Amino acid sequence: MIEPSTLMTLITKWISLLTIVPTTTFLVIITLLRHHLFIWSVFSPRLLYDFCINVLVLLVLVIVKVAIKF
Repeated sequence: MIEPSTLMTLITKWISLLTIVPTTTFLVIITLLRHHLFIWSVFSPRLLYDFCINVLVLLVLVIVKVAIKF
Protein backbone atom coordinates (compact mmCIF):
# COMPACT_ATOMS: atom_id res chain seq x y z
CA MET A 1 0.00 0.00 0.00
CA ILE A 2 1.25 3.47 -0.85
CA GLU A 3 1.56 6.04 1.92
CA PRO A 4 -0.82 9.01 1.63
CA SER A 5 2.04 11.52 1.59
CA THR A 6 3.81 9.65 -1.22
CA LEU A 7 0.59 9.39 -3.18
CA MET A 8 -0.11 13.10 -2.70
CA THR A 9 3.40 13.98 -3.88
CA LEU A 10 2.93 11.87 -6.98
CA ILE A 11 -0.46 13.42 -7.74
CA THR A 12 0.92 16.92 -7.18
CA LYS A 13 3.80 16.32 -9.60
CA TRP A 14 1.50 14.98 -12.30
CA ILE A 15 -1.02 17.80 -11.97
CA SER A 16 1.79 20.35 -12.09
CA LEU A 17 3.25 18.71 -15.16
CA LEU A 18 -0.12 18.51 -16.91
CA THR A 19 -0.75 22.23 -16.41
CA ILE A 20 2.73 23.60 -17.09
CA VAL A 21 3.75 21.63 -20.19
CA PRO A 22 0.95 22.85 -22.52
CA THR A 23 1.49 26.45 -21.45
CA THR A 24 5.23 26.18 -21.98
CA THR A 25 4.70 24.68 -25.42
CA PHE A 26 2.22 27.42 -26.26
CA LEU A 27 4.71 30.06 -25.09
CA VAL A 28 7.43 28.64 -27.35
CA ILE A 29 5.06 28.69 -30.33
CA ILE A 30 4.03 32.28 -29.63
CA THR A 31 7.67 33.30 -29.29
CA LEU A 32 8.59 31.70 -32.60
CA LEU A 33 5.68 33.33 -34.43
CA ARG A 34 5.76 36.66 -32.57
CA HIS A 35 5.91 38.77 -35.77
CA HIS A 36 2.61 37.46 -37.07
CA LEU A 37 -0.30 39.76 -36.24
CA PHE A 38 -2.77 36.92 -35.67
CA ILE A 39 -0.65 35.59 -32.80
CA TRP A 40 -1.14 38.72 -30.70
CA SER A 41 -4.81 39.21 -31.48
CA VAL A 42 -5.96 35.65 -30.77
CA PHE A 43 -3.33 33.59 -29.02
CA SER A 44 -2.01 36.16 -26.59
CA PRO A 45 -5.24 36.24 -24.53
CA ARG A 46 -5.20 32.45 -24.40
CA LEU A 47 -1.66 32.54 -23.03
CA LEU A 48 -2.81 34.97 -20.37
CA TYR A 49 -5.72 32.70 -19.40
CA ASP A 50 -3.44 29.65 -19.31
CA PHE A 51 -1.00 31.50 -17.10
CA CYS A 52 -3.77 32.49 -14.67
CA ILE A 53 -5.08 28.92 -14.56
CA ASN A 54 -1.54 27.62 -13.89
CA VAL A 55 -1.04 30.06 -11.04
CA LEU A 56 -4.38 29.07 -9.54
CA VAL A 57 -3.76 25.33 -9.86
CA LEU A 58 -0.28 25.56 -8.39
CA LEU A 59 -1.54 27.73 -5.54
CA VAL A 60 -4.23 25.15 -4.72
CA LEU A 61 -1.64 22.37 -4.85
CA VAL A 62 0.62 24.24 -2.43
CA ILE A 63 -2.29 24.87 -0.04
CA VAL A 64 -3.33 21.21 -0.15
CA LYS A 65 0.26 20.05 0.33
CA VAL A 66 0.69 22.32 3.37
CA ALA A 67 -2.68 21.28 4.79
CA ILE A 68 -1.81 17.60 4.53
CA LYS A 69 1.53 18.12 6.31
CA PHE A 70 -0.16 19.60 9.39
